[in-house]
Amino acid sequence: MVARDGTADERALAAVRELLRRLEVSTGGVIRFETDAARFDPQAAGAPELAAFNAALVLARRFEPRLTLARDREGLDARLKRLEAAMADAVEAATRTRDVLASALAEANFEMPAANRTAIAEYIALAESGAAAMLEAAADRSYLASAVQIAGAYETIAAACESIPRMRSMREFLAATGLRAVPDEAGLSESVSRESAVASLETECELLRVELGPRILTGPPRSLDGLEARFQKFKWTYVQCYLSAHARWCVKMERLELAAGDARRYFDALTRLNAIAALGPPEGEHLGARVAELSARVVRCELKDAIAPETTPRCSSCGFQLGAASPQAELEDAMEGIRRALEIKLAALSHSMIARLIHIHDREHRLEGFLKITQAAQTDALVRVLDEKLARYLAQVLDENETADAGSLGCADFARDGAKKRARGEGMATSANLAPNRFPRGKGNNRG
Repeated sequence: MVARDGTADERALAAVRELLRRLEVSTGGVIRFETDAARFDPQAAGAPELAAFNAALVLARRFEPRLTLARDREGLDARLKRLEAAMADAVEAATRTRDVLASALAEANFEMPAANRTAIAEYIALAESGAAAMLEAAADRSYLASAVQIAGAYETIAAACESIPRMRSMREFLAATGLRAVPDEAGLSESVSRESAVASLETECELLRVELGPRILTGPPRSLDGLEARFQKFKWTYVQCYLSAHARWCVKMERLELAAGDARRYFDALTRLNAIAALGPPEGEHLGARVAELSARVVRCELKDAIAPETTPRCSSCGFQLGAASPQAELEDAMEGIRRALEIKLAALSHSMIARLIHIHDREHRLEGFLKITQAAQTDALVRVLDEKLARYLAQVLDENETADAGSLGCADFARDGAKKRARGEGMATSANLAPNRFPRGKGNNRG
């Protein structure tokens, strides 16, 4: 206790008091000077460090969010160790973030923006400084505010980087749908509501693909929660629309599979007739490739209702794409061309000169029924009976006859001229007895 004797030197007393006050400040309150008395306060040991740590806790929590206020030296030491370890981990994490971000941008031939590169570099420098240096510097309030801002900028970039796998997954789903925003195709007659639904999905799909692209990482960092919510809404709508459209598509493909089979049979019959030189030059040869191409587009679905567009956007069996146009109209056009070519050949066969030659030279009497079919212009019946064997026999009869009568009858030329006239409707026999028509003349609903 400072002496209170009145005989003491007042100047010496004042000097001692000043010395004790300085000692209190320098020891951080371990030695306290109160009411002219100096005492030891063990609870105040480490008080400056505690104060510095607690003051910088807002920054320390950027590295270790579980840190709490330190109340004693022992607790402070434990917290400093955790902070030191967290800052070391932060350096590694920031380095990975930089590399992942640069790689994702490089895939799309983009470079990392200078602002993002600077923000990551500043955060790495802050984390590398260590816990003690950072807390010491944080005593400067302006430095503390700047350091918190650096950490915040990096955290936004890191969050965007962590979302890259989710962004890639969403882009892959959008690409797998096959949807593209294109002008409406002419000749399609769908309901207005359904066309509107498909067009809306196509437009939204395109917009989402652009917004979820790598370019988003080149702009100012922002939350992707809004975009992800838009994607989930698109996905739900797409799944419902796809399920109903796929069911209709399956029914249509089953019907078109029968129609494609008819087209192939008709063309096979035409090919056999084209091989008979006496009936004139080949007709409709180009239609074979067209029928084969269209038939390849008719694919029956093996899965039917057992599809999961929420995980596999397009059916793995038939590959149906929402809004796709079926080959119905094109198949109808090809079948019409084959019918016309067959009618020309049928007209040549039914010509009186050809018929008379068949009557004379059909020694095996195999062509009597065939001749009746041609004279009645029954195209479908012709297709049914004209197999390879009958076609070869017919060719043999006509070829032998043509050789025998060459120069006198002019069979092929005469028959060909008559056939073309009949195909134009000049004396053509009625073709009312055709097969049940799988190809209605009017264009139907072709879009799935």
